[in-house]
Amino acid sequence: METVGRLFVLLVVAQILLSGCSESDTGTSPTNSCRLVEVTELDVQPATSFRASPYYPLQAMRDTISGSATIAIWVGPDSLVCETEVVEWVGCECFGSASELAARQSRYTAGQKDGVPVVSRIDLEFVFEIVEGAN
Repeated sequence: METVGRLFVLLVVAQILLSGCSESDTGTSPTNSCRLVEVTELDVQPATSFRASPYYPLQAMRDTISGSATIAIWVGPDSLVCETEVVEWVGCECFGSASELAARQSRYTAGQKDGVPVVSRIDLEFVFEIVEGAN
């Protein structure tokens, strides 16, 4: 159990270190320093250059729960994550936090408007599936 506690602390610290812009009061939309440019205004859409795999939450693994989570990611002009938000989860609420951490560990290229990198939003779905017979 001590290992699980250390892992949790490590994940929390990693999430704090990987966060870009400061959190908003509600945690549901980008802060003022992360003003979103609408997708219809972009010349170049933001993209994922490296997609991290989320850890499978212990609670869901023990209960053999499968599901998914969709995460909204605001990517800054510097291609760093400004903010994330769980848009939807299926199966277990814990998939949302695991997916948010993976979204922050992933790497992106910024969207562009008039050839200039801007803050833009990309949505990613993370799927959690129990594979029978796997250890």
